[in-house]
Amino acid sequence: MAEQLIPTATPPAAAPAPKAPEARKLRAAIPADKRGWWWGTGRRKTAVARVRIRLAKDGKSSFLVNSPSKEAFPVEKFFAEERDRNDALAPMKLTNTEGKFQIIAQVSEGGADDPDSEALDPHIIIEP
Repeated sequence: MAEQLIPTATPPAAAPAPKAPEARKLRAAIPADKRGWWWGTGRRKTAVARVRIRLAKDGKSSFLVNSPSKEAFPVEKFFAEERDRNDALAPMKLTNTEGKFQIIAQVSEGGADDPDSEALDPHIIIEP
């Protein structure tokens, strides 16, 4: 004779919920140097950008880019394309820090198609 299955009154135990990923610990803040600057280096392919950032004094914020010819230009004049200007300013817009910092970027050795914007790509990792 075939055995009959009898339904149970209690549903089977549900699988345990997956654990939420643990949040990463924040790194300790790196203090500015004795003149108030924070330094960082960004690299992409063969391009290098050395960036100095400090809080704007007396509300005088700026974003200057020093090209390999050692001429300093505001970011608005350095980049011919609006897309490149927007990419360079995107981190400040995203963090609501526009107009709060003085930024100087020294760029060198870009690629053949877009030599200047490659070093200041906002998607690169800035190493302290």
